[in-house]
Amino acid sequence: MQEEEPRKEDKAETLPETSDSGDKTPEENPNSVKNSRDFTRRSIFHLVCSGYLLYLAFKLGRSFVTGIGANGWNGDMIVCLAGAVVFTAVAVVLLIGCIRRFLARQRDDNNE
Repeated sequence: MQEEEPRKEDKAETLPETSDSGDKTPEENPNSVKNSRDFTRRSIFHLVCSGYLLYLAFKLGRSFVTGIGANGWNGDMIVCLAGAVVFTAVAVVLLIGCIRRFLARQRDDNNE
C-alpha cells in the first residue's frame, strides 16, 4: 500500500502562471474599451430592469389597493401585495448597485 507522489509535471500544471512584467493585459485593465462597453451595457440593463420592475410593482400595488375594498383579503390580494414588495425590493437593489458602480467608477477616474 504505497501512496504515489504526484509527478513533477502534475505539480507544475496546478500552479497558476504569474507574469513578472507587472503589465496588465487589456482584459484586466479597468479602462479598456471592452470593460467600458461591458460596464455601460450592464448599467443600462440594470436601469431598464429596475424601471420595469418598479412599473410592475406599481401595477400590482394599484391592483391591490383597488381590489382590497371590493374583494377583501383573498389569495389574489396577497399575491399582489407580495409581488409588489418583492419587485420593489429587487428594483431598489439593482438601482443601488448601479449607483454604487457609477460612483466607484467616477472616484477611480478622479484618482487617475
